[in-house]
Amino acid sequence: MTDISSRIGNLTKYFGGALVGVPWVLFLVCYLLNPQWVLTRDALSSFGDPSFSHFPWVYNIGLGIIAVIIWFMSFGIIATAENKVQVFGGTFWFVAGIFLGLIGYYHGGTYPHDFVSAWFFVQAAFAITLMGIGSYASKDIRGAIVPLVIAILMPLGDILIPFPSSATTEIYEIIIIDSWALFSLLYKPKKLPSKWEEHVGKLKVHRVRDAIIVGSLSTVFFSLAVLIIAFAFS
Repeated sequence: MTDISSRIGNLTKYFGGALVGVPWVLFLVCYLLNPQWVLTRDALSSFGDPSFSHFPWVYNIGLGIIAVIIWFMSFGIIATAENKVQVFGGTFWFVAGIFLGLIGYYHGGTYPHDFVSAWFFVQAAFAITLMGIGSYASKDIRGAIVPLVIAILMPLGDILIPFPSSATTEIYEIIIIDSWALFSLLYKPKKLPSKWEEHVGKLKVHRVRDAIIVGSLSTVFFSLAVLIIAFAFS
């Protein structure tokens, strides 16, 4: 793998590590600022609801910072992708970051909040699933099984586990996403086949740019279609 792709891969891991740590620091700070918050009763988004939180801007801006971390992480995924499926996984992850940022903008208490919150986790599940499928396409079976199992556990847990509050449900889903991020951070796939070494070695900036544009537009249009349908039937 070339020096530039190696540096991009390392940068992706740094952002993956930040993704695991920063949200929990944000939740702790918000809890300390809002001692009236109860885990088994409230939602994490209550931290950003002006009618509930003493400092809603802390949570909402914090979500924006985490969204930026996700965007940079997705650029790294796309730049080091071994096939088109992984490129689309990276773009789905990029769009998930958009919806996370929208959660901070459409904070708790606003009409679109429930949709953008739910769709962030849906986009995340899509991204993890595509990354698993992409690993399978690259003959990396172990790298495929773990993301696919993680993606299945997200909706399965929501269905089977009687969570007492929205916060506990969201924390479960965040732990699932963290599990994928940690796996991506620590897992070292087998050496790439020579054809992929050559592919990565010839990586050009415009190819990454085109992948981001095409993949992001397709996932944005898909998300907007779902948004329109949700509003039409709400």
